[in-house]
Formats: sequence, structure tokens, C-alpha cells
Amino acid sequence: MSSIKFFAVLTPGRMSPLQAFELVETVARANSGSDEETAFKEAKRKIKRRGTEVLPIVVGTTEFDFAEVVHKKLEWVSLTGSAIDPALCTRLAKELFRSGSLVMAVILDRDYDYWQNAEDPLQYRAAGRSWNHLPTRSNGLPPPLNQEVIDISDNPGRRFVKLGFFEIVAYRMWLTDSFWTLTGADKAGVRNAPGLVTKEEIPGLLELEAGQKCFTSPEGEERRMQDHLRNVLFGANEQQFPNGPVS
Repeated sequence: MSSIKFFAVLTPGRMSPLQAFELVETVARANSGSDEETAFKEAKRKIKRRGTEVLPIVVGTTEFDFAEVVHKKLEWVSLTGSAIDPALCTRLAKELFRSGSLVMAVILDRDYDYWQNAEDPLQYRAAGRSWNHLPTRSNGLPPPLNQEVIDISDNPGRRFVKLGFFEIVAYRMWLTDSFWTLTGADKAGVRNAPGLVTKEEIPGLLELEAGQKCFTSPEGEERRMQDHLRNVLFGANEQQFPNGPVS
């Protein structure tokens, strides 16, 4: 069974790694009645003592991670595991929003997300996969650091870190007022876009659905929908900053 990944982008400085983990613990217990109290306590002890040095950290079958991207003025938190479901992700998105830290959140298929964004040939070698059929490009570094890497720029599941947010698409997404400000996306246009279902049960937190399951294919109808989402959500930003926002 493939693992689900909940990935959220946060405004920096509003939530520590420990606070994020405690929020995840509270939501997980409320969602499924998790009884892994000892594992949670041990994980919290490690995070309290050493911060992000111990991350990612596994509790039961779930992996928690948190990172700060200083030069892009954002932080992110992720939760990955086969037991993660949309109900848990919805609770997490709402609680992160109530904390005042959320910019955006998505639900991804972990394996699809990984391979859509794997640029280093070493990733393919380690997994015994061939990359000979894939497009490549120079990494742009001077000798002797220069090498050919996988070109993911046309992958529908690609994710790029921008100033304050990630350019990323998913079948379930949560978008806040901070997202609209940072990306320049048209909220009304997104709500009226064909093929997308949106609702705003909590003012300021727009939930978007583009299908019933995680994207797992770069072809056919799934490709069309991913390209459609990217254009609707990030088309304005790409026109203004074709190479990404200046940091």
C-alpha cells in the first residue's frame, strides 16, 4: 500500500518543531484514538532536546518532519504514512489554520511525489531504476561540481519552492489568505474554475478538490487535471516571475 503524505507550508516563526509535533499528536489522538503514548513522549523528548536534528522521526507507522527554508521565508511540516486518511489531513489543515501559521496544505501520494521530483541520478541507481529514457539538463554548477541531472521541469507533479510558498498541486488542497497574497492567484477565478470543487467552511480557509484520490500518474486525464490546477493556481505567478520570485 502506498503511503499518503500531508504537506503544509507555514509562515515562519509562528510555530516551533515541538509545537507542530504536539499539534499533530493532538489531532492524531482525536482522529483515531491512538494509544502510542510512550512513542509520542519519546519523540517529543528528542525534539525538545535536539530540535530538527532528529527529524524526520517515526512514531508507529507515521513519519513526522519539519523544516525551515530561511532564504525562501517559509517553513513546512509533513506527515507521511499508510494510516493517514483525508479526515486526519482535514483536521490538521484546520488546526494549523487556527494556529495562524498555515499558508497552504496538500495531500500527496508519497511515491509519486518522490519520483516526480527526483533529479539526482543517484536516486535512480539506489532504487535500481533506469533514467535513460528521461530528459536531462546541466545542474549549472562550475567544474568539477557540474553534472547532468534529471530535468523535471515538465513533470505535472513537480514542486518548486518559491518565496513564501510551494508551487505544488494535489487532488486535495487547503489555501489561506496568505496563499492568495503570495501567489497573486485569483480566488474567485479558482472557485469558478471548471472541474474543481471548492468550499469554505471556515472563513479564510478554502478547501479545493480535484478528484477522489491522490494523483499517481503523469499521463492522460490525471496529467490534464494537474496541468489545469497549476495554470489556475500559479499561472499569474509564473507570468510575473517566470524563474521564480526573487528572494
